[in-house]
Amino acid sequence: MWTCPNCGRQFVTANGWHSCMPRRSVEEVLDGRPPGVVAAYRELEAMVRALGPIQVEPLKSRIAFKARTTFAGATFTRSTMRAGFVLAHVVNDPRLRVDSYGGRHVHTIEVTDPAPLDHPDVRGWLANAYWLGTEGAGKQIR
Repeated sequence: MWTCPNCGRQFVTANGWHSCMPRRSVEEVLDGRPPGVVAAYRELEAMVRALGPIQVEPLKSRIAFKARTTFAGATFTRSTMRAGFVLAHVVNDPRLRVDSYGGRHVHTIEVTDPAPLDHPDVRGWLANAYWLGTEGAGKQIR
């Protein structure tokens, strides 16, 4: 792992491109968000922490979850949270937006409260994203 000497973020690739920015806390990112969005974030963080060892990386307007690589995260609008996770395949589900790049597919579900996250599908997708984020260090979950 390579650590940027300016911002302290860790990356798999030495000198990997990224935007250096001052570290923030989770609380700073969540400050002023609607209570349902804060509750949704707390649920998402609990779900990913239950998967195994992770790093929580708060940035300017998002919070990333890393195993070896970033596998999930949350971005915020004024009134919503977009919970995202990275998979090697596309999941066709009307709840999800999918953006593809370089053989990886970022799936996003937009929420205003934690209820949509408390679903077996979402838990399974996050588990597979975590597996991919560890770069297959364990057995793939289906």
